[in-house]
Amino acid sequence: MKNDNSIPFSRTDLVAHLAEKLASPKEKDQFISFCRMIGVIYHHRFHEGLEAWKSSYAPLDPDRISGLIPGISPTAQAGSPKEVIEGIRKVLVSANYREITKGQLQEAFDRFSPWGLQLKVDLDEYEWLELYSRGEYPESSVKKTLFLRKRFDYSVFRQVVLVFKLKEGFHASKQEGKKGQGKYQSDRIYLKLFKNVPTVDLEMLFPDADIKIKLFDKLKVVIPLVIGAGSSLYKFISYILGKGSSPRLWSQIGFWALVGGLFGVALKGFFSYRNTIEKYLKSLTESLYFQNLDNNSGVFTYLMDNAEEEECKELLLGYFFLAFNASAISREDELDEAIEAYFREELKTDIDFEVDDSLRKLVELRLVTSKDGDLEAIALPLALEELERHWMSHTLGKEGLAAQPY
Repeated sequence: MKNDNSIPFSRTDLVAHLAEKLASPKEKDQFISFCRMIGVIYHHRFHEGLEAWKSSYAPLDPDRISGLIPGISPTAQAGSPKEVIEGIRKVLVSANYREITKGQLQEAFDRFSPWGLQLKVDLDEYEWLELYSRGEYPESSVKKTLFLRKRFDYSVFRQVVLVFKLKEGFHASKQEGKKGQGKYQSDRIYLKLFKNVPTVDLEMLFPDADIKIKLFDKLKVVIPLVIGAGSSLYKFISYILGKGSSPRLWSQIGFWALVGGLFGVALKGFFSYRNTIEKYLKSLTESLYFQNLDNNSGVFTYLMDNAEEEECKELLLGYFFLAFNASAISREDELDEAIEAYFREELKTDIDFEVDDSLRKLVELRLVTSKDGDLEAIALPLALEELERHWMSHTLGKEGLAAQPY
């Protein structure tokens, strides 16, 4: 979709594709070296950001297995929840994730799921809750209902990040028996990463979701129970009215047969209800098993890698189109259109390229100059020299950009 800022190709593939457009073998080699140098610089920057965030998140990590040094309290070691959450937001923005607003979330809750999995989420139990998505594509499925076939059209998020912290009053007793949520704690910050999530089923990602049985499934349980109970009651009344004319032995047998029938109907209704619940739980478990990508600190590491990739790809694309199409591109809007047209026509993909972010990074690294809105990229050999100077003075010297990892 056009409104997606992420670039859905790996940096390695993109570099190879761009390099093939250069006629000179020397230019190809220089451009590949340029791309590698950009990767080294940004990997160092993001690594510093990752290490700093891991230190502040560790005491708030639900999966923490390392111990704490005696004499140093968890509070002293931890960053504030606000600080940790701000770090998450920054890397999500760098990785081109977009926030799913409360309005969009409520709309998803209200929509009907074609898989029949209806869940209810109590948002009041969260002290802090945010969802982010990256990538979205259309999908459809056909559902058979009795003699009818109904088509459902919906969209799917390629990736969804759920970050939440429970309120202090969230009691473990309330969580017990609900998919194991007794392990969730209010003094921890949880991160969850999922793939290929239908927009109509966002509620299945929440740990405290209650299953709602559809009316059709309720009727499948209730109707046989009512019919069976009515039939048994009719037989019971018939037995009572005809008791005087029946032999005593056959009367006893008939009576206990009726009692057994009533018990059987009740047991059938119970197991039918239980099977319906198990069907819903199985559907939920299978979905989460195949769609869950990572949890907690692993999510942040994954996102940092995403962010590093996106930042590098934006920078490389901006430089390539300015350096090798100088006669046709000299303004920001021209650069934006050229890159989006390249993806649309050659790679058959619509993106919304973040040209302003690309230019900010290029100017920051002194690879592009801007004068009165006119853009000019320095020559490739000079760009390699500039990156080398940057690496020596800023990165190794712990100055400038290295102090701002993302």
